[in-house]
Amino acid sequence: MKTRPAVNLEPAEQEAHDFFVRLGLVVRPVQRTHRKTPEFEIDGDGDGYLVEVKARRDDDAVGRPWEDDTFHTSASENFSKGVLDNLKKAVRQLKEQDPEHRRLWIVWLTDETFISQGVGVSQIRGTLLGIKDVVEQKRGSATARTCYYAQMGAFEALPQIDMAIISKSDGFEPWLNEFGRPGVVEASLLGRLFRERGSLNVASEHATEGRSYIVSGGNQGRTEVHVQAYLTQRYGLTRPLVLSFQRRTAVGFVPH
Repeated sequence: MKTRPAVNLEPAEQEAHDFFVRLGLVVRPVQRTHRKTPEFEIDGDGDGYLVEVKARRDDDAVGRPWEDDTFHTSASENFSKGVLDNLKKAVRQLKEQDPEHRRLWIVWLTDETFISQGVGVSQIRGTLLGIKDVVEQKRGSATARTCYYAQMGAFEALPQIDMAIISKSDGFEPWLNEFGRPGVVEASLLGRLFRERGSLNVASEHATEGRSYIVSGGNQGRTEVHVQAYLTQRYGLTRPLVLSFQRRTAVGFVPH
C-alpha cells in the first residue's frame, strides 16, 4: 500500500499530509463525494488514523472595514465559536468515514487569521480545553495562570476526538484528549513519538507540574462561583479571580 499523490490541497492540508508522510506512514486523501468526509486516511500504525484539517480564519464580523479602511475586532483570547463549530463539524465528518471509530480521530488545526493574528492559536487551545485565566492577588502582587476545564471545552464535549494537533508558525502543538481514549493514543506510533520528544501536551500533567490549574470535569454547569470554590479548596488560593481576557485589534490598509 502506497501513499496516494495529493492534488489540489489547501496549504494547511498539504502541511498535514507532508507531516504524516515524513513519519513513514501511508497517507491517502479521502475521495471527495457528496458526503462530508475527512481529509486523510492514514495507515501503517495499528488500525490507522483519520485526519480532518480545519483552519481558524478571521470572523465574518471583521470582513468589512469600518471607517478609514481600518478593521477592528475584539475577541476572547480563550474561546472562538468558529473553532467550536469547526470541531463539531469535524466529528460529523470523521464519523461518516469511520462509524465504528476503529481509527484514531485526529483534528489538525491551523491559524490562518490576519486581522486578529496573535490570538488565533490561544483561541484554538482555549476552545479545546475550556481555558480561563485565574488571577490570585496576594501581598500586593497578582499572579495569573491558565486554568484548564474552567468551562466546558470541546475535548470534554466531543470525547470522540482522540487528539488535536495545532499547527503554529514555530512548530506543532499536539494535545491529548483526556476525555477520549488516552491509552489508545499513548500506545500509538504518533503518541509515542510526541511523548519521546517531550512535546505531547496533557492538561492534567501541566497542572501537576505547577504551571497551571485544573478543574475536575463532570459538572457541565460550571459557574465562576463553582470554579472559585474548587480552586480555593484544591490549591489553597485566596479569593481567586476567574477571567476571560479580551483582545482588541485594529488593522489599517493604505491604498496604493
